[in-house]
Amino acid sequence: MSGERCDEHDWSDDYICRDCGVVKVGRAPWWLWVLPAKKAGLTNGQLRVLLALWTFADLESAAPYTISPSMRDLRTRMGGLGASTIREHLAGIRATGWAREATIGGRRAFELAWAEPFPLEERTRTDAPGQLYVCLFSNGRIKIGKTATPERRVASHEKNARAFGHSLQCWWASLRVDACGAAEARALALVREIAKPVTGNEWFTGADFREVVRRVAAACEEVDR
Repeated sequence: MSGERCDEHDWSDDYICRDCGVVKVGRAPWWLWVLPAKKAGLTNGQLRVLLALWTFADLESAAPYTISPSMRDLRTRMGGLGASTIREHLAGIRATGWAREATIGGRRAFELAWAEPFPLEERTRTDAPGQLYVCLFSNGRIKIGKTATPERRVASHEKNARAFGHSLQCWWASLRVDACGAAEARALALVREIAKPVTGNEWFTGADFREVVRRVAAACEEVDR
């Protein structure tokens, strides 16, 4: 049902079907994504918080999205739901892999999964061994990230991009880096010198892919000496 308008369900609040728990996500009138709630492993409360988080994302670009809403803004989107309840739902969302903690400029943030949860080994962000990767998409946007399984992560990005009519042009992955989190932070700082950040702190535009790769590789070598 992904990407199709569903008229078969009894929508309780334009988001969640009372009968089968199917959830639809989306704001633009030309686009609707349907998420099978039971397969997602989320409660209705968790699904509503996840939907609220999605409203902060740039839905016209490839996922995953990194967002940093304040609790006040999140409570407003949730109709005044209590902060403790929201935190409880957020913990469940992170545990099931549909969001994970991140940072934007030193502030706490969330990275949202798309279409399927983050792999178990990627649900928490720690300074552990891994690899950095760089992806170039047909809309000119460049994604930098870290992962333990670059082929799997890049394949997920490629799938996500196709949902928005974009394609993966090329990608690169580093060798294994012991302090992957530090290497990623250094790489992002170097790339920000030549590229414009978009949609969080890991997406860029306006830079040559080869120069971005050169800087990411340099960051890996600098941190992993």
